[in-house]
Amino acid sequence: MARKTISDIAALLNITLEGNLIAPAMLAKVERLDADGQSEADYAVKPGLTIRDEIPRAFRIGQALFSQFAGSDTTTAGATLRFVTQILTDVFGFSDLQAGGRRQSDGRDYLVHLEAGDGRIPIIVIPPKDTIDRASEALAFDERKRSASTALQDWLNAEDDALWGLATNGDVIRLMRDNASLTRPAFVEADLKQIFETEDYSSFSALWLLLHRSRFGDKPAPVTDCALERWRDTGSKEGAVVRDRLRDGVEDALRVFGSGFLEANPDLRKRLSEGDLKLTVFFNELLRIIYR
Repeated sequence: MARKTISDIAALLNITLEGNLIAPAMLAKVERLDADGQSEADYAVKPGLTIRDEIPRAFRIGQALFSQFAGSDTTTAGATLRFVTQILTDVFGFSDLQAGGRRQSDGRDYLVHLEAGDGRIPIIVIPPKDTIDRASEALAFDERKRSASTALQDWLNAEDDALWGLATNGDVIRLMRDNASLTRPAFVEADLKQIFETEDYSSFSALWLLLHRSRFGDKPAPVTDCALERWRDTGSKEGAVVRDRLRDGVEDALRVFGSGFLEANPDLRKRLSEGDLKLTVFFNELLRIIYR
């Protein structure tokens, strides 16, 4: 199967990044197998095969499973749960998937449909008629309905033994993390329907490498000891370095452009010195030029 080299997130047409969960450059690095912890052994690939052998096989299995799911007469919560169980197990390596149920923490009730890693990875499942961010009947308890994203985020924030989790309605799947601040949503979301129906292999490749069961770690290691957490931290650090370099470059450009304009335009220099033109106005115009 043909594969394009990915240099940035724009090439992954059916993957959406929101917030700073995984940096775009980090995700592109993961797709290229340039990130830490991406050997065949790390992904539990069978001897004699490579990761690039495994991904096309997983893609075809996922495509067949999705075709059966989308072509069924009903896409109820039960049918969606069966499909999600199959695709996570057969495609993404979740061999330890178990049924979830009601959970309690600090006197509050929560609902988790599936889980892996003995509760380490909670998974919320709703039918395709409901979107991830809208209240669903599948999450109606305590006399109120919740959205899949809210239900998952609340549980991740409440449960110390669960750091990363998944929410899906069968058509899309969303990766989320404990995010107690709640000031801004943060997630990675993939459109499974578009990936499989349009044969978007590049997006699937990145998704498989990101969501494979091995990326979440195992007990008795702490929940922070996993590939996802390391990639998140690395991406944040690299992003900070890039921002620092950008800031330095902008400062240099301001000095160069500002000095050049003043040397070439005596009238402009006079207007600034006499106060006819405010320094802040000149500065803002320089910024507009530089950022353009």
